[in-house]
Amino acid sequence: AEGIQWLAAQLKDGKIVTKKIKEERDLLTKQLSCATTKIKVFEQSKENEKSLNKALQDIIKERDLIKKERDKVLSQLTTSSNEYDTVNQLVGDLNTNVKSLRKLT
Repeated sequence: AEGIQWLAAQLKDGKIVTKKIKEERDLLTKQLSCATTKIKVFEQSKENEKSLNKALQDIIKERDLIKKERDKVLSQLTTSSNEYDTVNQLVGDLNTNVKSLRKLT
């Protein structure tokens, strides 16, 4: 009878230990799942950062192209303005010469 009681006590203790082990396993499984989710989120954020960096680089290239185009147009405009001033000066000189010639005739 003592042996049976001892075995029953051992079985009861074993069930308690098994239950605790299962609880620990479940907790570890939840923690692992949480860690896996955090890793996935981190990896996604790294991918998002790469995408944002590429988009930023594209925007910078586009901005630089626009600046070059603007500088080219401004240069042409300045040249046109200078040529316009020169033409105006020549027309003015021509008018002065015509007036001088008219006075002589």
